[in-house]
Amino acid sequence: MGSPVYYQEQEKPEAASLMEENNQDIDSSSEASSAVVIASPTARKSAARKKMRAVGQGVLFTKPAIFKKPICGDLFGSSDNEGGFLYASRNKKVGGVFGETFSKEEKSPTHSKPDADAKGSSVFENEAGFWTDTESDDESEGEGAGGDSLTDKQRLAKTLNNWCVDEGNTPYMLNEGGLESLIELSNSQDRLIKRQCAQAFMRLCKRGNIRKRLFETPGLVSAIISLAYVLKSPKRGLDCAKALLCLTLVPDSEEILVSGGAVSAFMALMGLGANTVAPVCVHGLFNLTCTRTYYNDVEKVIKSMANLPFTDKIDPRPLILKSFLNASLVFRLRTKVLEEGGIQVMETYIPRILKPELKTVCATTLYNLSLSYGSLRSDMVVKGAVRCCAKLVKGEQSTDECLFLATKALGNMCQDLSSRHRALDDGAITVLQTVVSRKGLEPRVYAACAETLAKISLFQDLIGRLVKLGGIELLITLVSGDNADAKHFCGTAFCNFLKDEQCHPLIISKGALKPLMDLSMDTQMKDDIGLIKALSFAIYNISCGKKNTIEPLMEAGVLTSLVSFAKQESVAVRERVAAALCNLALSDYSKDGKTIAEIMIKDCGILECITDMMDDKEEMEKMPEVTQQCVTALAIFSHDLASHDEITNHGCIETLIALGLGSNDLETITVCASVLSSLTFGEKSKKRLIEKGGLKALIRISNSSDDKDKSTRQLCAMAFCNISMDELGMEKMMEPGVDMIEVLASLSNCYSEEVQHDCAKCFCTMSSYKQYAKRLCESKGVHAIMMVAMVRAVKSSTKELCAMSLLNLITEETKIEILSQGALQMFGTFCIQDNENMMSICAKVFCVSSTTKEGRSFIVKKKSSLLGLFSLIRSKCRETQLNCARAVLNMLSSEDCVVVTTKYGGLVVLRVLTTLEDYCNDVAKLAATGVDLNVVEKLHQSLRDTRQSCETTVARVLTSMVNDPFCMEAMIKENMASVLVLLAQSTCADTVKSAVRAFCSCAFFKKMRAPMIKAGCVSSIVWLVLSGQHLLEIAEDSARALCYLSMSHEGRKTMVDEHTVTAMLVLAKRVSDDSPVKALIALALQYFSWSKSSQTKVVSDGGAKLLVQMSKMGGKDQTGRDREIARDCGVAFANLSHRSDLREALLENGVIEAASTIVDNDRVQHDTEYTWRICATIYHMTQTAGIRGKLTKEGAVHVVVALSKFANDASKQMCAAAICNLSKSKSSREKAVEDGAVDCLIYLAQSSDNRLTKNYCAIALSNLSMYAKVEDGTVAALLGMNGKGGELVGNEEGGEEGNEEGNEDGEEKKEDKRLGSGAVTLKKLVRGGLFKDAQEKFGKSIMVRHKPEEELLGLPPPTVSQLGTPEDHATYFQSLGTSETDTHVCTYEREKGGMGEWALPPPVPNDVDSTLDVGEEGKGKKGHGGGTSKDAGTGFEKMEEIAVLVPEMSPAEERELNDKEAVLEMELARKKRIAEEEAKRKDGGEGKRGLRRRSSWRSEQRKSKEESEIRAALEAGSADARRAGGLLQGMGSVSPNSVGFDSVASGEMGADMESMEGMTAIEKLEVNLKKKKKGAGEGGKKLSAVAKKKSSLPGLGSSKEESYEKPIFTRDFSNPEDKLLLNEAMKAAKKARASETRGTRGRTSSTGSSSRRSENRGRLGSNASRMSTHSSSGMM
Repeated sequence: MGSPVYYQEQEKPEAASLMEENNQDIDSSSEASSAVVIASPTARKSAARKKMRAVGQGVLFTKPAIFKKPICGDLFGSSDNEGGFLYASRNKKVGGVFGETFSKEEKSPTHSKPDADAKGSSVFENEAGFWTDTESDDESEGEGAGGDSLTDKQRLAKTLNNWCVDEGNTPYMLNEGGLESLIELSNSQDRLIKRQCAQAFMRLCKRGNIRKRLFETPGLVSAIISLAYVLKSPKRGLDCAKALLCLTLVPDSEEILVSGGAVSAFMALMGLGANTVAPVCVHGLFNLTCTRTYYNDVEKVIKSMANLPFTDKIDPRPLILKSFLNASLVFRLRTKVLEEGGIQVMETYIPRILKPELKTVCATTLYNLSLSYGSLRSDMVVKGAVRCCAKLVKGEQSTDECLFLATKALGNMCQDLSSRHRALDDGAITVLQTVVSRKGLEPRVYAACAETLAKISLFQDLIGRLVKLGGIELLITLVSGDNADAKHFCGTAFCNFLKDEQCHPLIISKGALKPLMDLSMDTQMKDDIGLIKALSFAIYNISCGKKNTIEPLMEAGVLTSLVSFAKQESVAVRERVAAALCNLALSDYSKDGKTIAEIMIKDCGILECITDMMDDKEEMEKMPEVTQQCVTALAIFSHDLASHDEITNHGCIETLIALGLGSNDLETITVCASVLSSLTFGEKSKKRLIEKGGLKALIRISNSSDDKDKSTRQLCAMAFCNISMDELGMEKMMEPGVDMIEVLASLSNCYSEEVQHDCAKCFCTMSSYKQYAKRLCESKGVHAIMMVAMVRAVKSSTKELCAMSLLNLITEETKIEILSQGALQMFGTFCIQDNENMMSICAKVFCVSSTTKEGRSFIVKKKSSLLGLFSLIRSKCRETQLNCARAVLNMLSSEDCVVVTTKYGGLVVLRVLTTLEDYCNDVAKLAATGVDLNVVEKLHQSLRDTRQSCETTVARVLTSMVNDPFCMEAMIKENMASVLVLLAQSTCADTVKSAVRAFCSCAFFKKMRAPMIKAGCVSSIVWLVLSGQHLLEIAEDSARALCYLSMSHEGRKTMVDEHTVTAMLVLAKRVSDDSPVKALIALALQYFSWSKSSQTKVVSDGGAKLLVQMSKMGGKDQTGRDREIARDCGVAFANLSHRSDLREALLENGVIEAASTIVDNDRVQHDTEYTWRICATIYHMTQTAGIRGKLTKEGAVHVVVALSKFANDASKQMCAAAICNLSKSKSSREKAVEDGAVDCLIYLAQSSDNRLTKNYCAIALSNLSMYAKVEDGTVAALLGMNGKGGELVGNEEGGEEGNEEGNEDGEEKKEDKRLGSGAVTLKKLVRGGLFKDAQEKFGKSIMVRHKPEEELLGLPPPTVSQLGTPEDHATYFQSLGTSETDTHVCTYEREKGGMGEWALPPPVPNDVDSTLDVGEEGKGKKGHGGGTSKDAGTGFEKMEEIAVLVPEMSPAEERELNDKEAVLEMELARKKRIAEEEAKRKDGGEGKRGLRRRSSWRSEQRKSKEESEIRAALEAGSADARRAGGLLQGMGSVSPNSVGFDSVASGEMGADMESMEGMTAIEKLEVNLKKKKKGAGEGGKKLSAVAKKKSSLPGLGSSKEESYEKPIFTRDFSNPEDKLLLNEAMKAAKKARASETRGTRGRTSSTGSSSRRSENRGRLGSNASRMSTHSSSGMM
């Protein structure tokens, strides 16, 4: 028995001793059944050495038999005890023979020594491989062994073995127990017996007719497997292997064999001979994979196959690949293939495959694996499946089947979401380009390429990369052929490419649009429904582009294709056709002055195409998507007004109405509403729509929409708005049964302002028809309008339309009903909007409402309504302002509303009204339109007349309002006097008259006078009088106003200063003598005379003269008014004469003459008060000494004498004092005596008991005594005057007379001095002209104190005039007739709402699924789901013949070659990256380098790592070595140049290198190799580079100069010249490397790029090492 191999978990000192203790001959003990045979010490040492080597190659070993209980397991350690395993034949738990107890065998002398099998039994003699050719020296075949020395059992075994040679003995062996005996003998511990049994089993199993029976024989399989573990002879091992191989050929034997330990047995037998046993074992394992169903532990078989090593003597990879194919046919094993490195094995081995069928096997396996979905595909891509496909399609030996399956597999893998980008990175497009570049392939190969390209194009995030990698060119190449299947998938690819709008310009620029259009018009493909669908999708996608895409699309004849596609029955095709038509119609393309709508409708017959798709009602119901898109196209066309007639002529309106009435698809009827609403803008189409019942269709669509469907509601509202503008449409709306009000009310119940606006327009138009006004009110139209205006609408324009609607509805019949619903409150809210149109409407409404008592009551009912009305006066529109004023005037004219209107600011409106200028915006706007000037002037005149009418009413209203105390207070507060002042300046006579009357009415009230005077009312009246305008009409009013104003003493000075007296002169002159104007003037002058500050101005302005004139008139006439005039004049004279500076003027103006005229009047003489005033006037005049002579000459004494006869005591005192003063003038004495002064004095002295009067008489008589004649009683009278008074001594208040006389009358002073104090006091009293009882009438007076006995007796009462009394004013006010004013009426025209605003853009077609799945329709293709497609290939059958597995090259050579190619690929990547960076620098410019952002440490590290991965040993060499990258052009790497599309580049490079003069060795070598490239296939000579380490890696701290064991470029160069050039290039590279290394060491202080290069070289060495290690481990 051979020596088993031990596995040690860790090295222990006791291990050797333990092994020695257990090292006993197996035959020396009878109880060896449970022991493990231990080899000799020599064998153990040899095994230990081999064991240590095998550890690194993944070989598993058993543990020594030192366990307490038996354990079992296979090669993979699958047992209860995971620490190791023993032979399964030693375990009783296994059924069959394994469960039997071994019989005790006698010790054999032949087994006393170590078995011969132990010699050379190690399988590790060759470190490069796992296999060995160990054979026994003394093995004997069955019949060749010596029989004398054999035991009975040995002879029996030999005999049975020999009988198995002859096939004729087989039945007897089976039927008579020979097989069972062999099985029992195989359990013997005798090695010779085991050998004979193994050979016998092999001979039996080779016979195919009995294999199944043998397999079913109990214990046979276990016996063979047990022998396989025990026997170590190569020949007998070969027998066991062949026996097991034959058993694997039994159908459905796999599971039993694997569960019995066949896999472990095969793996154990492989070590007995690489040339003989190993191929049999490999085939046996392969046969175990030849199943179509999953069985238990089949994964062990796959794992064992995947881990079979490639050595110098055997290459099991062909069978490994076939086993992978078999496993890929079982769905549950596909993941195991990936886990065991199936992809890596194929990627490594494919470049070395020379047999086309093996490439096909790889392609089939990849395809089957790619049928799975989920993470398996992703794992495939990550592990390099795409790279495998790229290697499969290279070379000429790849069959069409291989190319087809590789391409299909690639298409499946590219569908994985997580790895799709990785697939492109690994060269998926390059694979397709390589395949397509080959000519003469089967059509299905090109179709597979097209299908794969279509699958990749499903992902929109890959489209950009596809285009960059040449996907469009590839697509053009595929579609340009005659392959129908390829064209089918090209249509799908076109569709997906065109979904990305950024690809549209590239499709056009690269010339792909023409192939697309040609494909769409290809008659040979007309039956390919899938292609037509794909093309319709593609055209739809490109129709979504911009103008620069639409234009070439139209030029290419896309409309013809769409018309053709529209005839298909496919719903999807028709839907995309209609959607494409929509997109095209939405563009702004035009040609020869025609819009795209005109081109499509008139030139291409698109309307016929659309109507054909909508002509069948059943089809419309079955295909709502198509119908919807068709209607959308019509909606877009209808936005061009020029298309309305064509749409009408083609009967589209009837179809649309039918859809609106019958369709239940909300989206369809929504678009239908868009078309119908657009058609209402054309006269012809609108009439057709109304006639055909379009209104009912629109009502149905409107009712079917909800409040969230804004667009549908807006379209319906716009259509209703347009229909209402037509009389026929209005009749249809108002027909019985059509509750249009309810429809509009429901329609407006949404949050869309556009809907509210159009509904308001419709309401406005409906209300403009007067015959429907009452019906609208009865149908709750007012409520609906107010809901829109107050609740739903937001924009002022919508509210304006609602307001206009209500204005239109207001008539005499409907006014109360409308106002009772709160309309005025709504308008009051609208008034505050800064919208001129709205304010104009509101003003009209208020004006119309204010004409009736009920309307006015509604206005004043809400404060907000009044305030809103008043705010309208702010408008810039004159008509609005006037209407506002009209309404306010109507309110103020009503007794019921005047107080409320005044309270809330109605007077402000009147004040603003009077300040309006004649120029207005209304006229300016009209003039700006360029109309006839007569029209402008007519409007201007109309506005002017209205304004003047309002102003006249303002004056009349104010005339009446002032009688109300509250209104009067408001007028004062609002300074309405200034309003009257402005009105008085009007050019309208009625306005002026009314304003003056208002002056008069307001001036009657004391509170109004001061504000009026302050506001300038006096100046206005004076200006009117002086200007003479309307003087006769306003004379009395003006005089009365002035008279009333003069009653307030505070404003008298102001009035006089404003030339009131002058105006009075004019008035008195212009009026007749019997006019009451003069009486009013006289009274006013009398009031002015009481103002001391105004007296001078009154006299200077002619007041004294006027008084004189009126006094003369009053003295002549006998009427009461004349007496009042005279009395007022007398009072004025008395007051004016008190001023010494005015006396002379009074005298000159004829005051004495006036007094004389009055005295002569009998009725005036008996007026005590008047008499006293005249007496006081004469007395005041006489106080000025300078005029006494003139007074006497004028007849002053005569007046006094005449008045003394009727005077009372007070007047008598004045008369005495006056004569006394006159007597002081010497020049006057004689005249005074002549005029009867003496007699008068005597009379006064005798008739008065007043001492002062007597004293004055005495003085006067004394002065006149020189000229007087004494008569009877004169002396007595004189004595009586002086008797009681005694001697009068005193001094008169002097200075004034003396100064004025100039000492002409010196005697007067002396006489005054002789007067007593009582006379002086009396003189002062009389001179003052003041009396106590007059204070109440004439204001405060300066009182002179005197003794009681000296007071004047019988002072006259104040003057009381009848003018200006309440009775007089009431009489006057009634005469004005202002109690009622005319009502202002507003006239206007009813306005319509107008047509709807075509503001909605054309409807956008619904998004359709523009990504077409591959094979979705047609060709019988299924969807791209994992596991849904059929597996490729039928798998391999079990093989009985042993194939040759001799490798073509050693593993070391293959690894080296792989490393070189990997380095070259990285060099290509490096060059590509350098080229891209250079291009970016050129594009970005030199100026942007300084703006580069500072990179982080991590980014620097990552960048260094990437650089190290793409650099090879060439980076460290010289420039000549670096240029060796040019040799890679023929290597068939991932570069696009290897695909065949850019083959010109290699030709150009060859042309550039024709001259080899002056070239380096590496350049010459490159040229030579390029010459060989032509005609070379995948198996030809290729150049690669590798930097193999000898002792230390560059950059890892080695201080010695690095050297290379082999040249950088190592390939089988058969040409000696090439070898020489290669050696020269290597020498140059090493020399440059050494110099660069020395230079780096010298620059110890340098930083920057040099240090980074050194660091990168270090990383390069480490990466190269890791890459080499990885390749080696992958091989194992």
